Amino acid sequence: MHRIELVYELDANPVERFWSNILKCLPETLREPDTEVHFGDEKLRLSEVEHTINKKQKTGFRVAIGSLAIDLTFVASKNHTLLQLENCDPQGCWWGAWVAVLTSISGFVQGWVVDVDYNHWQNAFDPLQYKAKGRSLKGLSMKSNGLPPPLEKQIVDTSQNPGRRTLRKGYVEAIGGNMWLSDRFWELTGKDKAVLDSCTAFEIVAAGEGVRHIKASTDVFDETSDVAEQNRMRELLYG
Repeated sequence: MHRIELVYELDANPVERFWSNILKCLPETLREPDTEVHFGDEKLRLSEVEHTINKKQKTGFRVAIGSLAIDLTFVASKNHTLLQLENCDPQGCWWGAWVAVLTSISGFVQGWVVDVDYNHWQNAFDPLQYKAKGRSLKGLSMKSNGLPPPLEKQIVDTSQNPGRRTLRKGYVEAIGGNMWLSDRFWELTGKDKAVLDSCTAFEIVAAGEGVRHIKASTDVFDETSDVAEQNRMRELLYG
C-alpha cells in the first residue's frame, strides 16, 4: 500500500479548501453525490461531507472512500498541516494527478510517496510492536528510552534507518522515491536549493511554480531499495 504525504504551512488554508481540491482528484466513479463515505466513525453521503467538515474547522478529518483513506491533521506543535492519502489498490504512478493539484494549494511545503509498511517499520521503536507481529529484534540496534527507573527500558534505535522520519518546525525530515519540494521547504531547512542544480544522482524537474520534483531510481522506497541511494537523498536535502 502506498501513501502520499504532503506538508503545508499551518493555518495557510481553511479546511474546506483542502476538501474542494480533493474532490477534483477523485475518480469519476467516486464523485456521485450518493457515494458512501466513512467520515471518522460516521457513514455519510459524499454530498454531506463538506457541511460536516465546515463544522470541524480546527480538528481536521479522516475520510475513507473507495480504496482511498484521506487524513488531514493539524500539527500545531510543529507549525504545519499534514495531508496523507493512502491507496490500498495502487495502480502504477496513481499519485500523479493528485500531486499536480495538491501541490498548488497555498502554503505547500513538501510532498513525498511512501510504502506504508516500509515506512512503519523504519520508524517503529517499541519492542512490543515487533512482538505483536512476530518480528525478530535480532540484529537491530537498541538504546535506552531515556526514562528513569522503573520506566527505563530498551527500545529500537531508528536514528540511522534510511527511511526514518522526524517532525521539524514547519516541515518533516523524510525522504521518498518521488519528492516535491517548494521554495518554502528550503527556507525552513536552511539548505541552499542550488544544490539541486549540480545534483546528478537524481532526476530533477520543475513541477509547477516554485516546486521541484526529485525522482530516484525507484518510484517508492521499500525494504528492497538501495540503502546508499536513500542516504544520498537524505544527505542532499538535510545534510
